[in-house]
Amino acid sequence: MIPTQDARGGAADPPAARTSVHRQVIKIWLAVYPLITIFQFVIGPHISSWPLPVKTLLLTVATVPTVLYLVLPLAGQLARRFTRRPLSLARPWAGDGHES
Repeated sequence: MIPTQDARGGAADPPAARTSVHRQVIKIWLAVYPLITIFQFVIGPHISSWPLPVKTLLLTVATVPTVLYLVLPLAGQLARRFTRRPLSLARPWAGDGHES
């Protein structure tokens, strides 16, 4: 890996750990599919006579911002809560020079 520099010429921060592309796809699909289903159930009967391109436009205008600005950030927060490593309570002093 080639080291990078920031604008002042110093070493840049290392890149953050990235979620795998496969996990991102699954996370996005799990957010999009139920939302589209809900929108279809709620507004579908009211727009059933509209042309397909107009229905698709309305559905995407409602779905994409909702997923990107609401659902995915909330899902990310929930995922971080459940994936944090618990502190080891077996020997909290281990490694700090206070071995018994």
